[in-house]
Amino acid sequence: MFSYNTVENTSIEELHSTFLEAFSDYQVKMELPLLKLQQMLK
Repeated sequence: MFSYNTVENTSIEELHSTFLEAFSDYQVKMELPLLKLQQMLK
């Protein structure tokens, strides 16, 4: 069974860290500064 939760109470730093970890094994290196992620989420 799946459980879905929002990320509204998750810090931007934790989201950033999770995002980078999720894409860490891609062949093309994903570089996304925290500020850029904040801009993308607005």
